[in-house]
Amino acid sequence: MPAARKLIEVALPLDAINQASAREKSIRHGHPSTLHLWWARRPLAAARAVIFTSLVDDPDDPNALPAFVAACEALPGDGPNVKAKGDSPRMRLFDFIERLVTWEATTDEKIMGQARELIQIATEGKPPPLLDPFAGGGSIPLEAQRLGLEAHASDLNPVAVMINKAMIEIPPRFANRPPVNPRDRADLFPPTPNPSPHEEGRGLTADERAETSSPSLPVGARGRGMGGENTWKGAAGLAADVRYYGEWMREQAFERIGHLYPKHKGETVIAWLWARTVISPNPAVNAPVPLVSSFALSKKKGRKCWAKPVIEGKSVRFEITPGEPPKGQDGTMIRRQGARCIISGTPITFDYIKQESKAGRLGATLLAIVTEGKRGRNYHNPASEHVQIAESAVPAWRPVGEMEEGNQNVRGRMWGLRDFADLFTPRQLTALTTFSDLVHEARELATADALAAMTTPQDEGGASNAASSAQDSPSLPVGARGRGMGGALDDDRPLRDGGSGARAYGEAVSVYLAFAVDKAANYWTTPVTWMQRGTVGQIFQRQAIAMVWDYPEINPFASFHCSWFENYGWVAKTLETFNLTTFACATLADAMAIRTRSDTIVSTDPPYYDNIGYADLSDFYYIWLRKTLRNIYPDEFSTLLVPKASELIASAHRHDSKHAAKDFFEGGMKETFTNLRRFVSHDYPLTVYYAFKQQDAGFMTPHLQGPTRREGEKRLASTGWETMLTSLIQSGFTIAGTWPMRTERPTGLKARNNALASSIVLVCRPRPADAPATSRRRFLAALRAELPAAIAKMKTGSVAPVDMAQATIGPGMAIYSRYRAVLEADGTPLSVRAALGFINAALDEALEEQDALLDPETRFAVGWFDEGGFKAGDFGRADVLARGKNTSVESAALAGVVEAEAGKVRLIHWREYDPGAYDPRRDKRATAWEGTHHLIERLQHGEERAAALYNALPDDVAESARDLAYRLYHVCERNGWAEDALDYNTLVSSWSEISRLAASARAHGEQAEMALDP
Repeated sequence: MPAARKLIEVALPLDAINQASAREKSIRHGHPSTLHLWWARRPLAAARAVIFTSLVDDPDDPNALPAFVAACEALPGDGPNVKAKGDSPRMRLFDFIERLVTWEATTDEKIMGQARELIQIATEGKPPPLLDPFAGGGSIPLEAQRLGLEAHASDLNPVAVMINKAMIEIPPRFANRPPVNPRDRADLFPPTPNPSPHEEGRGLTADERAETSSPSLPVGARGRGMGGENTWKGAAGLAADVRYYGEWMREQAFERIGHLYPKHKGETVIAWLWARTVISPNPAVNAPVPLVSSFALSKKKGRKCWAKPVIEGKSVRFEITPGEPPKGQDGTMIRRQGARCIISGTPITFDYIKQESKAGRLGATLLAIVTEGKRGRNYHNPASEHVQIAESAVPAWRPVGEMEEGNQNVRGRMWGLRDFADLFTPRQLTALTTFSDLVHEARELATADALAAMTTPQDEGGASNAASSAQDSPSLPVGARGRGMGGALDDDRPLRDGGSGARAYGEAVSVYLAFAVDKAANYWTTPVTWMQRGTVGQIFQRQAIAMVWDYPEINPFASFHCSWFENYGWVAKTLETFNLTTFACATLADAMAIRTRSDTIVSTDPPYYDNIGYADLSDFYYIWLRKTLRNIYPDEFSTLLVPKASELIASAHRHDSKHAAKDFFEGGMKETFTNLRRFVSHDYPLTVYYAFKQQDAGFMTPHLQGPTRREGEKRLASTGWETMLTSLIQSGFTIAGTWPMRTERPTGLKARNNALASSIVLVCRPRPADAPATSRRRFLAALRAELPAAIAKMKTGSVAPVDMAQATIGPGMAIYSRYRAVLEADGTPLSVRAALGFINAALDEALEEQDALLDPETRFAVGWFDEGGFKAGDFGRADVLARGKNTSVESAALAGVVEAEAGKVRLIHWREYDPGAYDPRRDKRATAWEGTHHLIERLQHGEERAAALYNALPDDVAESARDLAYRLYHVCERNGWAEDALDYNTLVSSWSEISRLAASARAHGEQAEMALDP
């Protein structure tokens, strides 16, 4: 019996996946993205859905495993999919997936346990290990671990490897163990007569001490058990130690460098606001002048103020002034032009600034001092003593390494900031170096406390049962069970070698404290901005290190969102959410040469052509991680900076030309997938995420019939996208499907309509070795025969019109790639680029062919809309078009589709409709055009109103409305009508909810007229 297709090869509840993915953008506390920054991290919801649906059968497939079908039938049947689309095993599974992808599911053991159980049934008790060879930010391995799979993460970038170790490898090794620090162990053991000296210190307020104490752990992470014992679930104990030793580091740092951060007028300084300076090019001035983007410091209502420049001869000072800067005088920087000398008005070009910067002549001047007052932020005039204190800082260490030359994403280099050390002020370097050094000391302290905890007698001093329950945990590695904190007294192996004793535990604590140093570096650097709402933006506001002219210098000891207290707190909050015990590992490895088991499932998110230079950007973090963790992970930090030669991106500045960069990327991707082809499981599909950036205009086939190219008709094809498809197909894979995963919440009509999905998930299978070749003619015939059904299925699966072109690539390339080769008449292979053109043309024709099923007035309206949208046109031309559609302009006007007068004809826009006046039951000439546009109008008042209208429409009109919306969106896209396209895209995107509400109303016997009026 042939194997059933996996669910991801057939259908997905895309709306729910995309909504959950988009919602993650607004979740901060505990989200893995707050552990350590990584660029283009895939949403957890999308990764969880992709892995789960790659493992389970489509339960509606006749060859699906009977036990799995029965398990799906036993799922609750009260979800929206079952109610709207019928009670089938697939719809029940869809409803479960909609719950599974929510953020709340990550900590809901009932849902996650049920997902693991379904996977166990679907895989007959043998779930495969998962490998992500481009692990990056770790979303895919983390979600594999959540779903009960053995997870393997690898990457060439040491920073990515460390992120994955911190998320999936280290927490399970110390799962369910209590903390080792003296303060939290007081709950496990009676207070000692002489408390540990490192429990006392300076720098924390009473509120902050309360915040760092163990009661701040989430519900369930720490509590009293039935026997009165303390229980520490997952990594909660490790998180408590990160808080404790992070607090200890702050106290120690304050003793060493606290004098560099004085108070001002009795208030704690939050930040010193500086502006870079350059010598004025005007010889008459020949003095430093400020480079300021905006003089405005605060735009909060009732607290607006700005730094007013006061010119005194050839010098400039600043006075804090209430209100806003005068119009036209807000700053000295001129967008895209350069700056102006505030003393003489002389223009200062960017070339001049670069020249001065490279010569080492950029300076800085203090704009303002920001303090924390009783009623919020206070802004003060600069003080000379504060400038002197800042200038007195002498860092004991400077990071070694130059920023990559020629990389446009590391822009400091072009402005003369050559070394990474140049991105920091001396005081910032002093602070970061101090905290970095203290990570080593905290490690020794945590190790000593762990050893003491392990040797504490369990039967003496009132010890609780927590230690014994921890050591009995089956999740601990063999040999790791001991006394007290659950470690093994004789296990002195380091963390990198699988150790789980005191030494390894101290090293684990230091990994997370090192991450806190990296998070601090996000803000304690000069390429950051002061937000006029009173906060600080981190260095990577986008995927680049930009040049910033005026910047804040943060007080690490203040109560502020980017202080040391907050940075280690964020790390601990995230760590508390890791409660998994499944084995996982993260390794530094080249995807082109990696080896693993032959039954491995692969899901990965490879580099996106030339979108992001991960290695260049991650150098910023690597320099600090290397300083703190090199002696723990010598292999990962063996080089001065992140290795770059083998990074698989099409980076022109590392190659002789763009063409050479493209060849490097394409060759590397082909070699990678050829390597993966050797061991990837044949039972489960390979899934590859891919995003878009670079686009080239190329001649593409406008129609399946006719010449290969038609002059003047152009389409856009992504070079990176074409390269990825070529690499997969040439490596021996077929493309079984493509799914658009939309993770953004775009604003603005054009952005919402035209933005591509954040990524496309390619579903691939190994191509059989005996796959035949075929001709271009037979390939086109297969497209005509198979693609319309696939498009219809994607419509029912709620693929948005904006994503339809990308989603259609999947079934289209499935036809192309199932052949060993598609040959032209002369025997040459048909390229992927040409195949993409034919697939686009097939989509055009499939959508146009649906017109034949529409009523004549709607067919005329579609044709008239294609010619000019909602603009008026000549009656004669409209009359010819209408007769060709077997109707007339008069008939279309009587049907309420067009308005014809004074020799002109125009389509009536839905905004002209009288809200609530349309009742299709009284319309003797109801058309699909009217039904579609009245649904759009009614949707402005809510989905319930649209659902009520849907129930009142004739069945044929209601069924046609969604298809027509797809068709009209396609017309808008081709003509560049973004605003109208948005209307049709919104209707389709809301269709599943409209259908659900309509079905619910019918089920309850409600009358359609109940909600017809807005």
